[in-house]
Amino acid sequence: MKPRILITGASGAMGAAATEALAAQGQPVLMAVRNPSKAAAVCDAIRSRLPQAELEIAELDLASLASVRRFADGIAPGSVAALFNNAGVISRQYQTTEDGFENTFAVNYFGPWLLTQSLLPKLARRHPEYVVNMADPGIVASNMIDLGHWYDPLADLLFKPFCKRPEKGVQPALRALAATDGPRYYVAQKNREIPRCFLDVALDTRLWEATESIIGASA
Repeated sequence: MKPRILITGASGAMGAAATEALAAQGQPVLMAVRNPSKAAAVCDAIRSRLPQAELEIAELDLASLASVRRFADGIAPGSVAALFNNAGVISRQYQTTEDGFENTFAVNYFGPWLLTQSLLPKLARRHPEYVVNMADPGIVASNMIDLGHWYDPLADLLFKPFCKRPEKGVQPALRALAATDGPRYYVAQKNREIPRCFLDVALDTRLWEATESIIGASA
């Protein structure tokens, strides 16, 4: 079986756009999603346009470290060619996860960190070293920017028409996935050096060790 590209949050606007774009290129995609029923509808829609699409759905809740570990344990070594950490949330109100983390921080940081760490030994190596790239979609017209306030319909009318559609917003990430000369930062039509703030070795070490300690304490 050809190694798949794993996309988290693959049933959302950006994830679905990435899944379809990769399927159109003949790439098999593993859709890691919190809601498999929603993902099944996305799959059906994509297959109606691309009957040859190789798509698979697997349940993954990044807000739960236990779910992340179960998911990673079920991934066979060499079955994943690349990981697209796409899923993200902006919580409308303060809430904590079963692990005691604030929900937005859990889904956007702790969950992806643990997933990436758990999958590193299982990724198919196409090059002597792993390539890690970053991508910025800009402001995309998706439900993530709906804040649940009374003025959302007005914002949709005045603001969303100027936002990127998911199909365009996902392009920097698709270029980052295909690139082999990382690490690079992909934004709009450009690729740049990784910002200096991400290359502070001392800060990176402290953050890494603190994360390992927090995740370990939650095991």
